[in-house]
Amino acid sequence: MNPNLECRQGWDAVAVYDACHLMWVHVTCRDASQHRERIDMRRAEGVKRGADWSEINSRSFEAPPLDWLVIDTATPYADDAASLLMRSVQSGEGRP
Repeated sequence: MNPNLECRQGWDAVAVYDACHLMWVHVTCRDASQHRERIDMRRAEGVKRGADWSEINSRSFEAPPLDWLVIDTATPYADDAASLLMRSVQSGEGRP
């Protein structure tokens, strides 16, 4: 997770140094009840990776700039999200 500009600037610098194209993607779930259900289900299945719901809600996160690709996982299925990302990469969209 890269929650703020300071974190993101480090990755921007790496991309410039290596002369690479960096495309920022913000993956979100705007449906809070669905998001919580996914987190709770993951924990109930014994998967200990990732944060619990209270940790997620206590995080500070600066909204991504408007030129980022935003994928809302509340709407598309995983395959749809992957296809959207691939189309964006192939078309050259995203931050240069």
